This record gives sequence, structure tokens and C-alpha cells, in this order.
Amino acid sequence: MVKFIISLLVLLPFLGTGNAEAQARELVVEISNIRDAQGQIALTLFASADGFPMQPEKAARHVFVPSKEGTVRIRLADLPFGTYAIAVLHDANRNERMDFNFLGMPKEGTGSSNDVRNLFSGPEFSQAKFEFRPGREDLSIRMYYWGGK
Repeated sequence: MVKFIISLLVLLPFLGTGNAEAQARELVVEISNIRDAQGQIALTLFASADGFPMQPEKAARHVFVPSKEGTVRIRLADLPFGTYAIAVLHDANRNERMDFNFLGMPKEGTGSSNDVRNLFSGPEFSQAKFEFRPGREDLSIRMYYWGGK
């Protein structure tokens, strides 16, 4: 009986942790201020500065969802805890890339984690990075359109 109680006390810290960790591994990203329902919303999640934000082929995740005026929510399941940065694009013409005007400014809506807005360049990973950890299961990003809204 004493061995059972000692075994139980040794194992007690580990009981129940698996389920909480599995639930916490889903990150929900809410993207607001979407101008209209035209096209799609692209979310690109990077685990390092390499390729952020313009090279989606180097991203840990790349997701497309239909656009909707106002707000969309994107769930990223089975995501390991760690440091990430997110870039979003309102890909209005569904060509799966950012389009620019003659001045080099984005013609479509863009956003990033931490709502970084640089006037003449995209966000840096160091500005947009965040820690995905237990207790932080959601993130809000505002879509910005050059020249309005």
C-alpha cells in the first residue's frame, strides 16, 4: 500500500497534462477590418525571420480562406508552442500574391501580428513576433489598406 501511495505521488504532477496541452495547441487568429468579400484571405505563419513576410514557401503554415466583409477567424490546429510571426493578405483577385501599384505600395489589404505598420516597408520578424504558449490561444490582426480603411 505504501508503494502505491508513493507511486501515485510521483505520478500526480503528470496526470491530466496531456489533454490541456492538446487543447492549447490550437491558435485562433481573428482578422478584422476586411473591406469586402471579394477574393480570399491568405494567412502565412513563420517560425523564423527567414522569408518573412514575402516568401510564403518558407513559412511553417500557409492558409487561404474565403474573404468576408468585416472579420474572419482562422484556426491553426496542432501548432507546436514557440515563437512565430504572421502576415495576412486580402488577396482580392485570388492570384496568391501581393499586388503593388506604380509607387510600389500594396494594392490589397495587408496586416501582421502585433499590427505592425511600417510606412515604406513590410514588417520585420522582430516587430511581428509573438510567443504561442499555454494560456495564449488567440491573436487579433487588423487588415490595413493603403490609402484608406
